[in-house]
Amino acid sequence: MGTSQRDAESSQTVTRKTKSASQENEKTTPEMVATQEIETAVPEMVATQETETQEMAATPEIATAAPEMVSQEIEKDIKQFDNELKAIEDAFRELIATEDPAKGIFHASEIHENRQQKSIAEVNRQVAVNKRNRLRMEAEPF
Repeated sequence: MGTSQRDAESSQTVTRKTKSASQENEKTTPEMVATQEIETAVPEMVATQETETQEMAATPEIATAAPEMVSQEIEKDIKQFDNELKAIEDAFRELIATEDPAKGIFHASEIHENRQQKSIAEVNRQVAVNKRNRLRMEAEPF
């Protein structure tokens, strides 16, 4: 075999490889790649969740003690928000009582800020109540 014949065969092989690679690129879309990545990641995630569940089941005293401690902390937070709401309401009453339209004494901006603080405290309290209820539901379903 001569050098020119080997070069011709070599260039044909390279051309075939290039064509097959470009055909594969045409067949594979970004959606397909993403789907393949998800398909490979999901079994790993399921295996991790199963392992974590088995570990928690192996130590039931830890699994049962944690929600009680968390629940106590949440109850403490709820009481703190209740006290904060009471203080905010007392401040509101004082602002209203000290206004005197005849003398031109108004506390509009302070009252507005007070109402915003009250709304924030109410939302935070409701979040804590929802968290407590969710923990109770998980601990004792139906």
